[in-house]
Amino acid sequence: MDESVLPTGSKVLDELLQGGIPRRAVAGAFALPDTGKTWLTHQLAVSNLKNSTKGSLIIETEAYRDEDYERYSKIFYDRFGTKRKVDYIHVRGVKQLCELFGLEYDKDDSGKKAKVYIREIPKKKIDAEKTLTKTQLNKYSFIGIDSFSKPFKGEISGSTADFPARAQVSDRLFYKFDDVFMNHNIAMFLTVHASKDPMMPFGRPHQYGAETLTYNCKFLLGLYGPDKATYEKWGYEGRRVELKRFPGTPSIIKPLRLKKDWGFE
Repeated sequence: MDESVLPTGSKVLDELLQGGIPRRAVAGAFALPDTGKTWLTHQLAVSNLKNSTKGSLIIETEAYRDEDYERYSKIFYDRFGTKRKVDYIHVRGVKQLCELFGLEYDKDDSGKKAKVYIREIPKKKIDAEKTLTKTQLNKYSFIGIDSFSKPFKGEISGSTADFPARAQVSDRLFYKFDDVFMNHNIAMFLTVHASKDPMMPFGRPHQYGAETLTYNCKFLLGLYGPDKATYEKWGYEGRRVELKRFPGTPSIIKPLRLKKDWGFE
C-alpha cells in the first residue's frame, strides 16, 4: 500500500486521485447541499482508521448534533470493519476555528468594510482546551473540516466588500494548515459550500468564498448532482465528480454513485 496517500474507499475517486487523497497536503471538495460533502468527509475519516495506526478527527462547523454524525459514522464503521472511533470537535464561528489552530481573531465591522485582526496566539497564552497542541495533533493522521465555509458565512459575508477580510483570515488559516500536515504527516480534507448562478440553472456550481480552495488546495474535487445519464442509471443516488485540480492532470468529470447505506462506491 502507498503510505503517501489515504484511499477513499471509492474506486472512481481513487482512480481520479491516483490512489487517494495525499498525506502531508490539504485536499478539498465543494458541493451544493445534499450532494455528499459530509458523506465523503466521514468516509475518509473511517478509511483512515482502517489504513493508519493513528486516529481521525473531524472538526464540525455545521451545527450537527452528535447523534446526526453518528448516523454517518456507523455506516462506515460497518463498511470498513473497524471498532475504532472518529473524534469530533464542534466549532461555532471564525473565532473558535482560528483559536483551534493557534490564531487570535478580532473583527471590526463598524465601518462600511469589515476589518479583521489576526495574529499568532503567544505560546504562554495557549489554552489546550481551545487550541490543538502538538501532543493532540500527534494522535491523528487525518483531519477533516466540514465545512470550512460555514463559519465565514455567519461572520464575514454579505457583500463584495467583505472579500478582502475573508481572504485575510482564510490565507492565515491555510498557512497554519501547512504547518499541521507537514509536521505531523496528516491528510487534511476541507469541504466548502457551493452555489449556482440563478441565471444559469444548468451551469456547474461554483465555490462559496471567491474560489478559496482553488487557490489553496493542490488537490480539489467538485461534487455535482446527476445529469440525465447518471440519473437514468442510479436515480437520486447518481452524482458526478470533477477532478478540479491535481498537479499535472487536466480537469475531468466522472459519474459516481452515493449509496445511502454504503457511501461513495
